Amino acid sequence: IVKFYRLSDVSSHLGTMVVISDITEHKKAEDTLRFMSFHDSLTGLFNRAYFEQEMIRLESGRYDPIGVISFDVDGLKLVNDALGHAAGDCLLTTTARVIRSCFRENDVVARIGGDEFAVLLPNSPADVVEGAAQRMREAVEEHNRLHPLVPMSISQGWAVRNAVRVDLTKIYQEADYQMYIEKPWNREEFHQRFFDLYKKYGPDLYKEQFTAAVNSNNDNQ
Repeated sequence: IVKFYRLSDVSSHLGTMVVISDITEHKKAEDTLRFMSFHDSLTGLFNRAYFEQEMIRLESGRYDPIGVISFDVDGLKLVNDALGHAAGDCLLTTTARVIRSCFRENDVVARIGGDEFAVLLPNSPADVVEGAAQRMREAVEEHNRLHPLVPMSISQGWAVRNAVRVDLTKIYQEADYQMYIEKPWNREEFHQRFFDLYKKYGPDLYKEQFTAAVNSNNDNQ
């Protein structure tokens, strides 16, 4: 911040005093607070508040068709109960990296809360949204093949709005409904896989060093 002050000395000669203040730390603090207000502290993805704000912004129809994909992490409670919340956090952060890697830069990828994630895909007809959903399934399969000590399962459902007269909230509810249709089967399958791995590896599952390797690999893709 630069401020100028007009001053006169004892002989009435006018002059100017310039005061320069370094506000770098103040601006950094502002940026941090702004980031925290719209991002999930654990995963770094957008949070529910930002997701809902974007739904309101996209209601105009300017970005139709708009796709919504709803995700739910299968077995998070089981992982928390068996291995502790640190392991559950490892599962969530790894899941977030896998989800983020499957979408475009302008797609809104958010952690809605707990084990729930969602994505808004502007300007995306049904075939694009379906392709993104399939990309996610393949990414999860590839992750489990490459990183068996950080097992993951994600249930998902999707829906598309083609007309502005349909409220985006209803599209999100439809995607959520489709996700819950497949969740019981996925959860049961994940539980069985988890128990098989737990018998073999015990508390070595979701260890920090394995998760760090997974996230480093995802960042490089």
